[in-house]
Amino acid sequence: MPLETLYEYALILQFAVSPVILIALLFVSAPCGKFSRKGWGLRVNSLAAWMAMEVPAAATIAVFAVLYRDSIGWGWVFLAIWEFHYIYRTFIFPVTMNHGRKTFPLSMALTAMVFNILNGFINGTHLFRLRPVTDPSWFADPRFIVGLVLFFLGFAIHFDSDRRIQKQKPGPGHY
Repeated sequence: MPLETLYEYALILQFAVSPVILIALLFVSAPCGKFSRKGWGLRVNSLAAWMAMEVPAAATIAVFAVLYRDSIGWGWVFLAIWEFHYIYRTFIFPVTMNHGRKTFPLSMALTAMVFNILNGFINGTHLFRLRPVTDPSWFADPRFIVGLVLFFLGFAIHFDSDRRIQKQKPGPGHY
């Protein structure tokens, strides 16, 4: 199957599943963090689960960048932004949390791994194969500038929230 066709199917799948998951999560809390509970199958160490489920996000898009390095153009800028986020989320954030003997449902970790592989595939294919950014003037486009500002604002909020969580007394729900 051509890469373009696989990309289209992956995109359709992600757009079709997203509203279903959104609606489901309005009624059922994901069984992790403060909503941690039994009944979701085998549980594994929360630190290992977190890292395992996030690694595919950082790795998948990097694989596409390497595979299509001849056409990456200015896509390395987007790769750097993506990796900045996922290296923090995968390796820095989890080791700063108090995990103790907390566990995490393996089913949730596997679901997140699938999502992160799909997400990395879609973004990597688009950025480095289908629509590589070859014109640096694109970075003066208001859409890029506003997006970059929103990204760093969101990261600052995320970082601040992590610090607040770290200051809380670990309870039974913290992962």
